[in-house]
Amino acid sequence: MTDPQVSDSADFPNVEGHENTDRLRPNWLVRVVILLPCGLLTGSAVAAWLASPIGSGWDLAIIVFLACAYVVIRWMFFMGVRRDRAVLVATGAIWSRRIPLARIERVTDFHVFVRWRTRSGIRVFTPLVAFSAQEGSIESVANRNRWAIAQIRRWVQEQNTANKAQDDRSSSLNGPG
Repeated sequence: MTDPQVSDSADFPNVEGHENTDRLRPNWLVRVVILLPCGLLTGSAVAAWLASPIGSGWDLAIIVFLACAYVVIRWMFFMGVRRDRAVLVATGAIWSRRIPLARIERVTDFHVFVRWRTRSGIRVFTPLVAFSAQEGSIESVANRNRWAIAQIRRWVQEQNTANKAQDDRSSSLNGPG
């Protein structure tokens, strides 16, 4: 039986590179968009530095520049999701999170989140910002995001199937009751 939330990549014919992969990156347009706010912040910091008396404000300009450079580099080159064996690695603009696929309960469509539980049972929602632009966005971006969400769901389903098969083998080796 197939999960109704998981679709074949054939459902997304307009998606570039919709092959089966273990690394998902946002559409290139989404990666470029981050340059605008970071450029505005950096430009504003430099303008404030130039407008201030000599010697003051340069430290703030450097801090803002370095912070923006960090975010831009992470967003442009590392943002996305990848599967590392049985773990989903969600890389954001500021930090990354490793989530065991077996602990994922759901991948939401709206403002894409992965809902999962920690070992102690605490429910956690991890946003997947790289794939959050859906309806009302550019068609190629929306198609890529829908495909990526379906791929993540497929990874979760594959892991659950593998875990179930392993549990079945274990119970058959242990015998009844």
